[in-house]
Amino acid sequence: MAGFNKVIGLEPSPSYHSIVDNDLVLREYAQDFFQKIPEASVGGVIAWDVFEHIAYHDIQILLKLIKLALIPNGLLIVRVPNMASPFGMMNFFGDISHVSALNEHAIRQIAFETGMILECVYPEPFSYPKNLMTLMGIIIWPAVNLVMRLSYSAFGIRGRVFTPNAIFILRAK
Repeated sequence: MAGFNKVIGLEPSPSYHSIVDNDLVLREYAQDFFQKIPEASVGGVIAWDVFEHIAYHDIQILLKLIKLALIPNGLLIVRVPNMASPFGMMNFFGDISHVSALNEHAIRQIAFETGMILECVYPEPFSYPKNLMTLMGIIIWPAVNLVMRLSYSAFGIRGRVFTPNAIFILRAK
């Protein structure tokens, strides 16, 4: 891995163990992993499609452990179904293992409660057109986004990201 001196993945689900590289991916839960590693020993953590599978209380515990593991100004990059978007509901409710509905406000609150700083919020860019529906979504997204922003602002709701998934960058203080 260019530019990194050690990269480790975590995958606790036995369903995926047969398809992951055992040299790079450990078969354990994040909370167990971060309880064992030394403080200030990790430069960055990527949690892609993880937090929605964890109860709120456990997310707080995990974030505190990650914060301890991160070096000063270390980064945590998170992607979750964006429950500020009606389109995020399809992602969230499309998987019965999802237990925490998250959006920018929820992530900001959890970050504050755990001593992290929410640095940035990004929409997840649309992927390349895989089929006609994806292509239509990409084409009409600017109009849908505008209508959603106007509708939300009429009710005093100030969201910045309305894509089905949102990406958050948190920094350790």
